[in-house]
Amino acid sequence: MWRARRADYSAKFQLAEIIQYVETVRVSGGLNLQDNIRQIDIGEVFATTVQTVRERFWPLAGLWAVFFGVQMIFFMFAFFGLGGAAYAAGLTGADMDPAAMLGFGAGMFVFMIVFYFGYLFVLFAQQSAMATLASPIEWPDFANAVQRGFKGGLTLTAASVLLFVLFMIAAFVLMFAGLILQAAGDFGALLLSIITTIGGVYLMCRFALLLPVVAVDRVYNPITALIQSWAMSAGNVLRIFLVLLVFGIAALIMFGVPLMLVGLVVSGGAPSTFVQASGLMAWIMVIIFFAAYLVFAAGAVSTICAVHAQLSQRNAEHLADTFG
Repeated sequence: MWRARRADYSAKFQLAEIIQYVETVRVSGGLNLQDNIRQIDIGEVFATTVQTVRERFWPLAGLWAVFFGVQMIFFMFAFFGLGGAAYAAGLTGADMDPAAMLGFGAGMFVFMIVFYFGYLFVLFAQQSAMATLASPIEWPDFANAVQRGFKGGLTLTAASVLLFVLFMIAAFVLMFAGLILQAAGDFGALLLSIITTIGGVYLMCRFALLLPVVAVDRVYNPITALIQSWAMSAGNVLRIFLVLLVFGIAALIMFGVPLMLVGLVVSGGAPSTFVQASGLMAWIMVIIFFAAYLVFAAGAVSTICAVHAQLSQRNAEHLADTFG
């Protein structure tokens, strides 16, 4: 069945390539540089997402569980390491001179920085592995997805640092712009808020494809990955925003409806019934929300990978080799 689905994916992408080429030639009367700008089909994005989640949910859930286990091991070692250091400092604190205390504080600061980046690495590795398996362009095996997840985790961590620097620079620019717009009073504050919101959304959409660029295209240079994500999203900012907006609304419904139903069941019973059922309802809510979160996690990476697949520069022959 999986092989038949791969062939179906290949046929869809080949047909899309042909239709897009013919339409470009028909409208423009020839070829130009705009031929390289593909347009996202939002309906096809969500159709691919639903199909991917339905067919690959359990492998994606397995990847999530593997990296969740890695996170728990990481937290355990960090907790015992931090606790042991604090305990040792407490035993010897009375005998430590100010220089030693300063060194201990600096060591704790470095430990927290390492801990934070270590957590980011594991989190990004999880996302990278899931994106590798969720992409309709290819279907790697589970072990290969885990391996590529760890490789992508390093790149995504480095790229997040670069993005943080970029956003800090933008924040300073906006801060100076705010000082200038203060002369305009409330209108200036409103204008600055609009510019900040639109600019933030724009940058989010331009770099939205960073995850599949690293995980699927295997671009492990963080600067190159950011540039490629920016280039692939050109001409599709509004469509990417609409995809993210629709998925966000769907996620709110997915989490909100179970909560509302559980609330109605609990509030509709007598106080004694509520006390008896509260424990059971708590477990039911945990199970429902855990299942909803797994669907959300699989759907999130599948959606962005579906967008990436439509904008990918891979030609029909490569797709046929992958899915054929």
